Amino acid sequence: MSKRTVEFEQGGQSHLMSQRAIDRLKNDLPIVKAEYERASRAIGETGEGSDWHDNFAFEQAHRDFEVARERYFGVLQKLENPVIIEPRKGTNDVGIGNTVRIQFVDEDSIDTLHVLGSVDAAVFRDSISSDSPLGSNLLGRRRGDSITYEVGRERVTVKIVD
Repeated sequence: MSKRTVEFEQGGQSHLMSQRAIDRLKNDLPIVKAEYERASRAIGETGEGSDWHDNFAFEQAHRDFEVARERYFGVLQKLENPVIIEPRKGTNDVGIGNTVRIQFVDEDSIDTLHVLGSVDAAVFRDSISSDSPLGSNLLGRRRGDSITYEVGRERVTVKIVD
């Protein structure tokens, strides 16, 4: 990934995501649009013929509308200017697009994670955001490195297995 791509992502003008995330968001778009339109109609239906100050249904319809609006425009914004993360293979250091296998200290299991953008991390269980505490600490590291990072007040150590 070029330095320019990372600068754009940090500037908030574009969104780093895999093609898989783009496809998922495109699939979700008609669903969240329908929810938004339904919530908009519900405001009118619950507010008819009553004083809005004493109408719980009207207030709830407004809350539902705000949630639906945020979801709908959030999906639209993410799809507006995506930067596709290409898988990185044959590299010596961890970067956005790599699949990495890590082992948490004091655990026997090995976890496989895809270091991607925040959109992927929010959508897919096997992804980790490059902006997260673990993800950002993995960037630039190599196989065999141990990393200690903080989550809240807890210090966590992982080893890069592969």
